[in-house]
Parts: sequence; C-alpha cells; structure tokens
Amino acid sequence: MTVKKTLNLPKFDATLNTDACDSRNNAELTLKLKLGFRQINPAAGATSGMYNDYGDPTATARKIVKWTPGEWAAWKSNFVRSAQAFWNGKFWLVNQLGYFGYKAGAQIYLPNIYCRFDLVGSEAASGVHHHVIDVVRPRTGLVRIQRSTTASTRARCRRVPIARATPLCNALTCMRSVTF
Repeated sequence: MTVKKTLNLPKFDATLNTDACDSRNNAELTLKLKLGFRQINPAAGATSGMYNDYGDPTATARKIVKWTPGEWAAWKSNFVRSAQAFWNGKFWLVNQLGYFGYKAGAQIYLPNIYCRFDLVGSEAASGVHHHVIDVVRPRTGLVRIQRSTTASTRARCRRVPIARATPLCNALTCMRSVTF
C-alpha cells in the first residue's frame, strides 16, 4: 500500500510519502514551515534607534540600525539556508507499530520514516505563513561592558564586535576582571 498524504496544519504542513517504500527504501516525512519575516527598523525612518525586546515596552531596549535592502536579503537567505542545513535529514522515526508494511513476495518490510525539513521564508506582508517573526538589526560595532571604574579593571576589559559575540558573551565580555 502506498500513501502520499499532506496535512496543512496551522503551525506547519506535513507530507508523508510511502511511494518509494520497498525492501531497501524507507518512507519520508517532510515537515514544511512557512515563515514570514517582518523588518523592524528605527522609528520615523531614522538610521539608528532603540527597540524593546519583543516589542514589549517593559522589556530591555536595544540599539538597532536600519536594514539596507542588500543586508535584509542576505540575512533572510542565510537564515533559511542555515536552518534548512541544520534540521533537514537529522531525524528518523522508527516504525515499531507495523504501519505502512510493504509486502514483497512472502516477505513483509516495515519501513522506518526519514524526516525532511523544508523551510520557506518570505516577507511577512506577502503570502500565508505559519509564523511571522519580527527581525531587528542590532547596532554593529563595538560594545563595552564595564562594572568597575578602577584603572586596572578598565585595562582588562576588552571591546568585542557584536557580530562575533554570542548573546551570552555579549553580557559577559569582562568576566575575567569583574566579580558579579
């Protein structure tokens, strides 16, 4: 029995394909996630400004800069490509319940299910999406975190480019020289 069934769900789409099942090939499950990306730029067309985390006025305000068309396109492309590479083909579902049995002569094969991931990213304003993500561009440049005003502590603090720092190390740049 072969099955190719697609479920269009509110949070993702899923397609199960057993057409290729035989003694050497397994079934495939493709999870499709359609994301809409919404640019968040500084207010009133400014080139830089502040934005509160998650758009919540009570959350931490962060320095942001305006997206250029090239940077926006590159970010979207890189996000989709890296998420696709990270998740696609990383999981198998083991078929222990006997579903989708394939009979070849007297032998019955129970295929496992290879999981694929298909991420579709586009502008939030166009199309239908499972989820919409607000995206800010953090201010590039250097960040300095300093907890003390003594000369010896200042000398040991270093500047770290934001683009190279992970979110955790952004907050802990001077960890060697500062006791929290």
